[in-house]
Amino acid sequence: MSTNSKKTETLIGVFLFLGLAMLGAFILLFGNIGDLFKKRYEIKVSFNEAPGIIKGSTVRLRGAKIGEVAEKPKLVGGSKIQVVLAIDEDQRIEKGAFMRISQASLLGDKEILITPPSVGTDDFIKQGETVIGAGPGGLDLLQSEAELIAGSTREVIKEAEKALLKIEESVDEVKNVASKLSETMDKINGEVLAAENIKRFEGTLENLEKASASFVK
Repeated sequence: MSTNSKKTETLIGVFLFLGLAMLGAFILLFGNIGDLFKKRYEIKVSFNEAPGIIKGSTVRLRGAKIGEVAEKPKLVGGSKIQVVLAIDEDQRIEKGAFMRISQASLLGDKEILITPPSVGTDDFIKQGETVIGAGPGGLDLLQSEAELIAGSTREVIKEAEKALLKIEESVDEVKNVASKLSETMDKINGEVLAAENIKRFEGTLENLEKASASFVK
């Protein structure tokens, strides 16, 4: 094998080594591999709902990443969703902190945001403790409120439709009563107040007057 061939093979090997080394460095810098070597403690958060939360979802405190969701959320007791958080060992969360699910990006990714209590405390959440999570916030809160408003609006419209239907039924009943009253008046005008009946009525009055006069005499 010639000297030039050996040099070429050596250069190729060096470039391959450097390429792999750079690739590994990029993975360590921009990937989550470094998180595997971090010491963490776990806490449990109970939510009414946890849409979009998966294993690996980011956990942030005041906007800074301090951990991730340790496992797939699971249903507990048939009504609550338990989410296990793996928090960096050097990060301590005050008791009474506000924990909620928020939208991380326009793509629909979700994360858990932690906001410390308004009044500071030296009492911190410990390994294995369970805390109560809050409802949605941000865009999710707006969406939930919009859905509630839409639902309430639909109910109001349904009630209005029922009221209008009852009004229409009442109007129909009034029309029927008016029609029957008109028919009755027509009968009165046509039968009771007919010319022949009026003459009879007048004759009866004359007879009553004559009878009254005879009693007076």
